[in-house]
Amino acid sequence: MGQDISFEKVVSASQSSHIYSLNRSLTGMEITSYSDRDFQVDKNSGSDVLAKLLLDLGVDSVSIYSNVVTISCENEKFKTIQGRVEEILSNLFRFYGDQALWSSAQAN
Repeated sequence: MGQDISFEKVVSASQSSHIYSLNRSLTGMEITSYSDRDFQVDKNSGSDVLAKLLLDLGVDSVSIYSNVVTISCENEKFKTIQGRVEEILSNLFRFYGDQALWSSAQAN
């Protein structure tokens, strides 16, 4: 069993940008951006898995730079999924093997 990811929601100037600063790095020093819900997920990549799970919730796009996750989603819609987004962030590295998020049907 892994550890929870802790995070802080960062205030954004745009109401449709939702920024989280994590206590774990998900990428190197490159920005990864996702907007295609049908992209080929590398199940060994935490950023790919996270982006797929968030896109499946209906967000418009996800950008990840090291430990910063920026989610583009209309504010009203985001309010309805924010709890699930934060649950996904927190639990991303909690389990390994078949119990890991990227092993679930959601990440296929």
